[in-house]
Amino acid sequence: MAVKTSDKREQGSASAEPGMSFRARHWLVGTNVAVMVVLAIAIFCVVQWFGFKYGSDFRADMTSTGVNSLRAGTVDLVGGLDSSIKLTGLYHQTDMDEENQKFLKAVDDLFSLYQSANRSMVETQSINPLKDHNQRNDLIERLRNKPKYKEEAAQHIALVEFFSNEIYPKLKEFLGAERAKVEQLMQDDPAFAGLQTATNIVQGFEVLGSRADDVVEDVQTALRDEIPQYTSAANHIKDYAAGSGASDGVKGFLSQIQEKGPAIIQAGGDLSEAARTFFNGARERYAEMVAKLTELETRTTNLPTLKLEQLRRDLGQSNTIVVETDDDARILSFDDVWPRKQQGGMSRQSKFEDHFFAGEAQVTSAILQMTSTDKPAVVFVKYGGPPVFTAMGGFNPMQPQPQGQYPNLKKTLERLNFSVKEWDLQASKDSPPTFDPEPSRVIYVALDPDPQPPQMPGQQMMPQQGQFDPAAKAAFLAKIGDNGRALFLAGWGEPSGPMPIPQPYDYADYLKTTWGVDVQSDVVVLSMISHEPGKWAPRGNPFMSTDWTFGDSVITESIRTMPGSFPNAAPLRRAETLPEGVEITDLVTVDASDQIWGESSIMELQQEFQQLNYSKGPSKDDVTGPFPIAVTATKGEQKIVVVSSNQFATDAVAGQQTLQLSGGGGLSVRKVNPVNEPFFVNCIQWLNDNEEQIGLGAVTEFAESRLTIEDGGKLTAWKWFAWAGWPAAALFVGMGAWFVRRR
Repeated sequence: MAVKTSDKREQGSASAEPGMSFRARHWLVGTNVAVMVVLAIAIFCVVQWFGFKYGSDFRADMTSTGVNSLRAGTVDLVGGLDSSIKLTGLYHQTDMDEENQKFLKAVDDLFSLYQSANRSMVETQSINPLKDHNQRNDLIERLRNKPKYKEEAAQHIALVEFFSNEIYPKLKEFLGAERAKVEQLMQDDPAFAGLQTATNIVQGFEVLGSRADDVVEDVQTALRDEIPQYTSAANHIKDYAAGSGASDGVKGFLSQIQEKGPAIIQAGGDLSEAARTFFNGARERYAEMVAKLTELETRTTNLPTLKLEQLRRDLGQSNTIVVETDDDARILSFDDVWPRKQQGGMSRQSKFEDHFFAGEAQVTSAILQMTSTDKPAVVFVKYGGPPVFTAMGGFNPMQPQPQGQYPNLKKTLERLNFSVKEWDLQASKDSPPTFDPEPSRVIYVALDPDPQPPQMPGQQMMPQQGQFDPAAKAAFLAKIGDNGRALFLAGWGEPSGPMPIPQPYDYADYLKTTWGVDVQSDVVVLSMISHEPGKWAPRGNPFMSTDWTFGDSVITESIRTMPGSFPNAAPLRRAETLPEGVEITDLVTVDASDQIWGESSIMELQQEFQQLNYSKGPSKDDVTGPFPIAVTATKGEQKIVVVSSNQFATDAVAGQQTLQLSGGGGLSVRKVNPVNEPFFVNCIQWLNDNEEQIGLGAVTEFAESRLTIEDGGKLTAWKWFAWAGWPAAALFVGMGAWFVRRR
């Protein structure tokens, strides 16, 4: 007999589950599947909540470039703090300003990274200045009570107290008494009353007496500010006591009466004896008060600049970050933290996408400055030539003044807690710059001398380019001594005259005999393109070396993938037998290539460039790779770095920018050589034995882009969920269904 399909199902079901119909079994399995799905979602929600609540301690950076994590140096610095720091973001928050919310979110994410690096020592806070008035007032009160700022205003406070307690009461009484004397004389002596001088004196005493009250009120107003304005109070006192001119202040007014009394008596004719006594006795009568005012004026000169007042001005800006320690603070402006991709224009009216995020660099630098017990110094050593950091004095619209070569580099070093000065050996070979306080170590940067200007008739002869005064060179090398630290900027001695003869490098003998490093300054690294056999063409600027490899060193580890260039580079060659105790490590190497070599025949090359006949390739007299263009050398406690490119760290090269298409189809500005400045700074940190601080505070195009953070907790949670959450949920549900079906 035929069996129906439905009968088979019921028979099979009955045999598998006695007493349970197929429909009941179907609903049971479906219900279990639904329960398992709901349970999986619930587990995910709990994990997600835990990630938002406590995820900063367990969060993993899933990005290949590490955009959602702090640099190792920052983590080490923050993790090793032995005193607490507080990070406060003062970003305006309104429902209408969506762009500002993006800036705020990035700052909050950055704060969470710092807090996760050392939760016991890092406290964070976000304040909306438009609403959180009490929190802002608490912040200002903390700043006012920092011991460092209380101590720095001691002279200002003493000045205010001296004026308020000793000068003002006596002066007010003194001016009133003198005014009364003059008014009485005008009543008793018609001849005196007829003098215009008498009227001016009465008015002077009246005005100065009234101004004394105004000064007291102005001083009190300045001190009632949320952060007392001691400088403003001191200026009010100074202007009243001494004025801006000889006769503007009360001291000048009294001095005029003292000095001009005899002339007034002579011009007044038949004055009474009382009037004559008034003028003749003024010198003695005013002597004590003038002496007090002179002391007051002295106290108002050379008052120190108050950092607390600068903090107040900085707090007045929009969207700032405050970094605090127990006794100090730094305020980072919006432009510090969010430099524009393209310079110019109003930063705060631009979009989020128009800025780099340099938050980690700036915050870490502030922490370093306030917590470091050492204060090293960097001295740029030159021999004549234009200024290193600033433009020369004077202004001639017909002849622009040369700009300094390293002003931006100076700012970077100062932000990293270095004091920076220059030393011109030509002007003062025996007087190196001094620092207050005394630096923990001085690192010298030996610049290649610039060409000397032509000599004018009758002008004192100056040493020719490339020729140091031997005494000046000896003074510098003696300063380095046996334990010094120095960075030598060498390179190709580019010809400066009509003959293409390279100039020798001034420190070549010292580097070769002392360190075994030979600077081949008569050879320039040339970058060409071989477009057919026996034919070469310049690759852009042929003297700008862009194809090189970083060596294995802590100096280069954090910047290995960043591009850069070394203009007018010259090969370095180490001696076959190094001086005793010297160890040399290659930092930058030009690899072997038939398109890059060290050209030794500059005259022949110049002729080919002029004739556009690029048939010259590397010859037997040229230097072929591999060869280094930057090395480190150590000998005991002494360390040096030699970079054979004397212009690579100048603002013109390290700060060179170019336009390129951005991801959204627009134009953005990028640095052409983003590695140049960090490489220089890393060399300085290595010379200062600060290997753990290499990479800290570096604001480069790469660094600025690192922390444009996606939604930190969400990004990490979603990636974990995509990789593990969904598969685990499916597996969990499947196993549950399988278990039910087996029953």
